[in-house]
Order: sequence, then C-alpha cells, then structure tokens
Amino acid sequence: MKAKLTIVILVGIMASSLSFGEAAVQAQAESQALSGVAMDNLFLALNEGNTDGAVAAFVHEALVVNRVNHETYSDLTQITGLLGTWQHDGRRYALISKEVLNVARGLDIIQAEVEMTDRGVRWGRQTVLALVHNGQIHRLDVTRVQLTLWQPSSPTGIARDRRR
Repeated sequence: MKAKLTIVILVGIMASSLSFGEAAVQAQAESQALSGVAMDNLFLALNEGNTDGAVAAFVHEALVVNRVNHETYSDLTQITGLLGTWQHDGRRYALISKEVLNVARGLDIIQAEVEMTDRGVRWGRQTVLALVHNGQIHRLDVTRVQLTLWQPSSPTGIARDRRR
C-alpha cells in the first residue's frame, strides 16, 4: 500500500513539474514578445513622425545613453527632445535584426541593429541595447553608429527576430 501511495505522489509531483515548466516557457515567450513590441513600437512611431508614440515605449523614469556621442538623457522631457532630433521628413528606421535575452520573468535585454535611411537612401546603421521590463523600455543605449553613405536601402520593416 505504501509503495502504491509513493508512486502516486511521485507521478503527481512530476505532472505538476511539467505543467509549471510549460507555464514558465509560455511566460518567457510572452515576455519576449512584449519586449519586442516595445522596440517595434518605438521605431514605428518614429517612422510615422509620432514623437508621443515613441516616448510611450519608455517608462517615466527611463534612461537613454548615447555612447557614441557621450550623451545621457535621464527623464522623459530630455528623451522627448532627443527623439525629436531623430525625426526628419523622409527619415525611416528599419529593425534589421533583434536578439532577445530573457533575464527574468518580464525582464529582457534586447540588442537590435537599426538601419537609417533618408528618402530611401541608406546612410547609417546603429546598434542599440535596451533593457525592457513588462513591455516598456527602462534603458536604451546606442552603442554603435556606422555610416554607410549613399547605399540603396534594404527592404523596410522588421526583419529577423532571434530569441535566446
């Protein structure tokens, strides 16, 4: 009788572990999807000339660090001003690649390559690193800008999305 009870308990524990594991995998996938959407929304809003929409991707106490220009923007007013300078008539941003690393539930680090074009002419590519929690950007670092002057642009839109 004890042996049967032990087996039943072990089977119950294993079944619970499997269902919790599946729930954790699903929660991680949902978290990464929210993080990816935050980055997508930022650059889509910039493409539409919607500074308010771009700023909405950030939490109120967000931080933007431009490591290339050695500049730091530490509140939404400063970030709004920065994003305003990123918008020009005819300027477009396209996410070329995006890697999402899940750090904890709802917390992801995203590294993205962003192509910049003006009126269909590619002039640069930047690498950005973002800390995203529950679908909003808490920190965005511009870590690299590469000039690729006067090259035809690649197809616009969100390209690869690699997840780890």
